[in-house]
Amino acid sequence: MSKTQSVDALPAEHFIPQATRDNYDQIARDRAAAAGTKPKTEMGKLAKEWTEQHKADPQAGYNHLAEWAKDRDPGDGVGDHGLAAAKSRAIESVRRDPLAQVGGFADDPDVQKALKERYEVDDASDVDPDSGTIPNPGPAPITVTSSSDGTSSGSSSSS
Repeated sequence: MSKTQSVDALPAEHFIPQATRDNYDQIARDRAAAAGTKPKTEMGKLAKEWTEQHKADPQAGYNHLAEWAKDRDPGDGVGDHGLAAAKSRAIESVRRDPLAQVGGFADDPDVQKALKERYEVDDASDVDPDSGTIPNPGPAPITVTSSSDGTSSGSSSSS
Protein backbone atom coordinates (compact mmCIF):
# COMPACT_ATOMS: atom_id res chain seq x y z
CA MET A 1 0.00 0.00 0.00
CA SER A 2 1.43 3.40 -0.96
CA LYS A 3 0.92 6.62 0.86
CA THR A 4 -0.33 9.66 -1.01
CA GLN A 5 0.59 13.18 -0.08
CA SER A 6 -2.30 15.35 1.04
CA VAL A 7 -2.96 18.63 -0.71
CA ASP A 8 -2.28 20.54 2.50
CA ALA A 9 1.22 19.07 2.70
CA LEU A 10 2.25 20.46 -0.69
CA PRO A 11 4.06 23.80 -0.66
CA ALA A 12 1.98 26.78 -1.73
CA GLU A 13 4.31 27.36 -4.69
CA HIS A 14 2.97 24.11 -6.15
CA PHE A 15 -0.37 25.83 -6.84
CA ILE A 16 1.00 29.12 -8.16
CA PRO A 17 2.61 29.31 -11.62
CA GLN A 18 6.11 30.79 -11.76
CA ALA A 19 4.97 33.68 -13.96
CA THR A 20 2.33 34.61 -11.38
CA ARG A 21 4.91 34.54 -8.60
CA ASP A 22 7.25 36.70 -10.67
CA ASN A 23 4.45 39.20 -11.36
CA TYR A 24 3.51 39.50 -7.69
CA ASP A 25 7.17 39.89 -6.73
CA GLN A 26 7.34 42.81 -9.17
CA ILE A 27 4.08 44.28 -7.89
CA ALA A 28 5.43 44.20 -4.33
CA ARG A 29 8.66 45.90 -5.47
CA ASP A 30 6.68 48.59 -7.33
CA ARG A 31 4.41 49.22 -4.36
CA ALA A 32 7.46 49.44 -2.09
CA ALA A 33 9.13 51.97 -4.40
CA ALA A 34 5.98 54.09 -4.48
CA ALA A 35 5.39 53.88 -0.72
CA GLY A 36 9.03 54.11 0.36
CA THR A 37 8.85 50.76 2.17
CA LYS A 38 10.51 47.36 1.80
CA PRO A 39 9.22 44.84 -0.76
CA LYS A 40 8.78 42.26 2.02
CA THR A 41 6.43 44.64 3.85
CA GLU A 42 4.33 45.10 0.73
CA MET A 43 4.26 41.34 0.14
CA GLY A 44 2.95 40.93 3.69
CA LYS A 45 0.17 43.41 2.89
CA LEU A 46 -0.71 41.38 -0.20
CA ALA A 47 -0.83 38.24 1.94
CA LYS A 48 -3.31 39.94 4.29
CA GLU A 49 -5.44 41.05 1.32
CA TRP A 50 -5.49 37.49 -0.05
CA THR A 51 -6.41 36.08 3.36
CA GLU A 52 -9.45 38.38 3.39
CA GLN A 53 -10.32 37.49 -0.19
CA HIS A 54 -10.12 33.79 0.71
CA LYS A 55 -12.74 34.32 3.39
CA ALA A 56 -15.06 35.86 0.81
CA ASP A 57 -14.30 33.30 -1.92
CA PRO A 58 -12.82 30.10 -0.47
CA GLN A 59 -12.74 28.29 -3.82
CA ALA A 60 -10.58 30.81 -5.69
CA GLY A 61 -7.21 29.75 -4.26
CA TYR A 62 -6.37 32.96 -2.44
CA ASN A 63 -5.29 30.84 0.53
CA HIS A 64 -2.38 29.51 -1.55
CA LEU A 65 -1.33 33.02 -2.56
CA ALA A 66 -1.59 34.19 1.06
CA GLU A 67 0.46 31.25 2.34
CA TRP A 68 3.12 31.78 -0.31
CA ALA A 69 3.32 35.56 0.27
CA LYS A 70 3.24 35.77 4.07
CA ASP A 71 7.00 35.24 4.54
CA ARG A 72 8.12 36.01 1.00
CA ASP A 73 10.85 38.58 0.44
CA PRO A 74 10.99 39.50 -3.27
CA GLY A 75 14.10 41.61 -2.67
CA ASP A 76 14.94 44.72 -4.57
CA GLY A 77 15.01 43.00 -7.95
CA VAL A 78 17.22 43.86 -10.85
CA GLY A 79 16.93 46.55 -13.46
CA ASP A 80 14.08 48.98 -13.88
CA HIS A 81 10.88 48.25 -12.07
CA GLY A 82 7.47 48.76 -13.59
CA LEU A 83 7.14 52.33 -12.34
CA ALA A 84 10.39 53.35 -14.00
CA ALA A 85 9.27 51.81 -17.28
CA ALA A 86 5.90 53.59 -17.06
CA LYS A 87 7.64 56.88 -16.31
CA SER A 88 9.93 56.38 -19.32
CA ARG A 89 6.91 55.79 -21.53
CA ALA A 90 5.28 58.96 -20.15
CA ILE A 91 8.40 61.01 -20.92
CA GLU A 92 8.57 59.59 -24.45
CA SER A 93 4.85 60.31 -24.98
CA VAL A 94 5.33 63.92 -23.92
CA ARG A 95 8.30 64.30 -26.24
CA ARG A 96 6.20 63.10 -29.16
CA ASP A 97 2.99 64.91 -28.23
CA PRO A 98 2.95 67.65 -25.58
CA LEU A 99 -0.78 67.13 -25.10
CA ALA A 100 -0.36 63.42 -24.38
CA GLN A 101 -2.22 62.04 -21.40
CA VAL A 102 0.48 60.78 -19.01
CA GLY A 103 -1.70 59.80 -16.08
CA GLY A 104 -0.12 59.97 -12.66
CA PHE A 105 3.19 61.20 -14.03
CA ALA A 106 1.93 64.64 -15.07
CA ASP A 107 3.53 66.30 -12.01
CA ASP A 108 6.74 64.29 -12.12
CA PRO A 109 9.79 66.62 -12.45
CA ASP A 110 11.36 64.55 -15.24
CA VAL A 111 8.13 64.56 -17.25
CA GLN A 112 7.76 68.31 -16.68
CA LYS A 113 11.33 68.79 -17.90
CA ALA A 114 10.63 66.77 -21.06
CA LEU A 115 7.46 68.79 -21.62
CA LYS A 116 9.36 72.08 -21.21
CA GLU A 117 12.03 70.89 -23.66
CA ARG A 118 9.32 69.95 -26.14
CA TYR A 119 7.72 73.40 -25.91
CA GLU A 120 11.14 75.01 -26.38
CA VAL A 121 11.56 73.03 -29.62
CA ASP A 122 8.09 74.09 -30.73
CA ASP A 123 8.84 77.73 -29.85
CA ALA A 124 12.03 77.61 -31.88
CA SER A 125 10.16 76.47 -35.00
CA ASP A 126 8.33 78.84 -37.30
CA VAL A 127 5.07 78.85 -35.37
CA ASP A 128 2.59 81.46 -36.53
CA PRO A 129 1.88 83.50 -33.37
CA ASP A 130 -1.66 84.35 -34.50
CA SER A 131 -2.90 80.83 -35.19
CA GLY A 132 -0.41 78.77 -33.18
CA THR A 133 0.23 76.55 -36.18
CA ILE A 134 3.32 75.84 -38.20
CA PRO A 135 2.95 77.44 -41.64
CA ASN A 136 2.38 74.95 -44.43
CA PRO A 137 3.14 76.04 -47.97
CA GLY A 138 0.70 73.41 -49.25
CA PRO A 139 1.30 70.37 -51.38
CA ALA A 140 4.29 70.18 -53.64
CA PRO A 141 3.49 71.20 -57.21
CA ILE A 142 2.99 68.34 -59.65
CA THR A 143 4.18 68.60 -63.20
CA VAL A 144 2.74 66.31 -65.85
CA THR A 145 4.72 65.51 -68.94
CA SER A 146 3.49 63.64 -71.99
CA SER A 147 5.64 61.31 -73.97
CA SER A 148 5.48 60.62 -77.68
CA ASP A 149 3.67 57.28 -77.12
CA GLY A 150 0.72 59.04 -75.45
CA THR A 151 1.46 58.10 -71.84
CA SER A 152 1.98 60.68 -69.18
CA SER A 153 3.99 60.68 -66.00
CA GLY A 154 3.90 62.91 -62.99
CA SER A 155 6.55 64.10 -60.64
CA SER A 156 6.56 66.39 -57.71
CA SER A 157 9.11 68.88 -56.67
CA SER A 158 9.40 70.53 -53.32
CA SER A 159 10.39 74.11 -52.97
